Amino acid sequence: MQDDEADHANGASSTERWLQGIETLLLGGDERFTAEEVRAAAGVDEAWSQRLWRAIGFPEIPPGVRALTPADREALTQVAALRRAGLGDDDLVNVTRTASLAMARIADAVTAESTVWANVMGATDESSPEHVDPLATFDSLLAYLSRRQLLAAVLWRTATTGDDLDWPNLAVGFADIVGYTELSQQLPGDDIAELVGRFDSVTSDVVADGGGRTVKMIGDAVLFTAETSAGACEIALTLSARLHADRDARFPGIRVGLAWGPVLARFGDVYGPVVNLASRLVAAARPGTVLVGAEIAAFVSDDERFVTRSLRARRLKGLGRVQLHTLRRADP
Repeated sequence: MQDDEADHANGASSTERWLQGIETLLLGGDERFTAEEVRAAAGVDEAWSQRLWRAIGFPEIPPGVRALTPADREALTQVAALRRAGLGDDDLVNVTRTASLAMARIADAVTAESTVWANVMGATDESSPEHVDPLATFDSLLAYLSRRQLLAAVLWRTATTGDDLDWPNLAVGFADIVGYTELSQQLPGDDIAELVGRFDSVTSDVVADGGGRTVKMIGDAVLFTAETSAGACEIALTLSARLHADRDARFPGIRVGLAWGPVLARFGDVYGPVVNLASRLVAAARPGTVLVGAEIAAFVSDDERFVTRSLRARRLKGLGRVQLHTLRRADP
C-alpha cells in the first residue's frame, strides 16, 4: 500500500500528521484537555478564562472539545497565580492582549521568511551535524528576546518616569516614507517589500544607535521616542541623511516630525497630545525635512550641533495654530 493510501486508511493525511507533530513540538505532549478541565486545574471561573482566551486572539472553545494542550493548562495556571498574588484582572488581560498581538506579528514574520519556511516544510536529515530544528530554535530565541526586552523596559522606565509612572517627559518622533501610498500602487509586491524592509532596517538601527526606542512600525512610518531632545534630533537628522539623501526612483525619501512633553506610556505604546503633535508635524513636513515643535526648538537653541528656523504658524488638524520650526545640522 502506498504512503498516501495508508494515511487515508489511518484517517490522517501526511499534512495532518505533520501539523500534529508541530503542535506537539511547540505546545507539549499528546495529551489534550477540555476548557473545563484546564479551568479546574487553574482554579479560575469560566467568564474570566474566556475573557483571557479572547485577549490572546482565539475564538471560544466549545464545551467538551479536547483542544487544549499541557502548555495551555500551565499558562492559565501561571496567570491565575499572578491574579491571586494581587495583579488586577484588567491589567492581566491588557498585558496578555498586547503580548499576544506582538507575538502574532513575530510568528507571521518568522514563517513569512522563505528560507525559514522551506526549512520547516522540508525533510531535514536529523542525523546530520548541521541539523537545526528552526521552530524549536526560534522558540528559544524568542524566550531570550523577551527577557532582554523586559530588562530594557525596566531600565527605560527607571530612567524616564521620575515621580509620574505613566506620564514621563519624552521626545516623540514620527518618520514616514514620502508618497508611499501612490508608490505602493505602482510598484510590484516584491519591490514594495524591499522598500519597506529597507526603511524598517535603517530606522531600527538608527533609533537604537541613537539611544532611542522604536515604539512601533506602522507600514510606511515609524514611531520612536528618546529621553532627550538632543538625542531625538540626532536620530531624526541621521534618518534623513541615511534615507533621504540616498533616495531613488524606488525610494522617494522621508520626512520627520518631533515633539516633546509628557506622554502616556502603556501596553508598549505611547499616547497623548505630544504624540498627536508629532504625527501632525510629519504630515506637514516637506520631503527631506525635519519639523519640530516649540519645546524641541527651545531645548536645542544653544546646542551648536543644530540650527532651527521658525516658520509661519500653521493650523494643524485638531491642534489649532501651531508654531513650526525646521531643524538641520549646523554647518561644519
